[in-house]
Amino acid sequence: MIKKVILFICRMQKSKGIFDLLTACKQRLLTDNDLKLVYAGFCTYFEELKKLVEKKKLGNKVDLLGMIPHNDLPGIIRQSRIVTTPTQSWFPEGRC
Repeated sequence: MIKKVILFICRMQKSKGIFDLLTACKQRLLTDNDLKLVYAGFCTYFEELKKLVEKKKLGNKVDLLGMIPHNDLPGIIRQSRIVTTPTQSWFPEGRC
């Protein structure tokens, strides 16, 4: 049973750091059996992200949930240890 979940919850695109997060978590995911990375949200790059997860041999450690109804989000957030919405510094966005 997975005990620690890192949740990315946002509109998933390159400028939001979806690939950066996967790269940053890779080593920890490979060495910590209790850790899982979960992506939730609309994703233009779903297939590209899925292929990268497979290439990095993280298929059993990363879940790609896609778009989640708002009323289901509280339950997913409660199961998470960390909720993250990374954004690259050049992306012209205010607070997430």
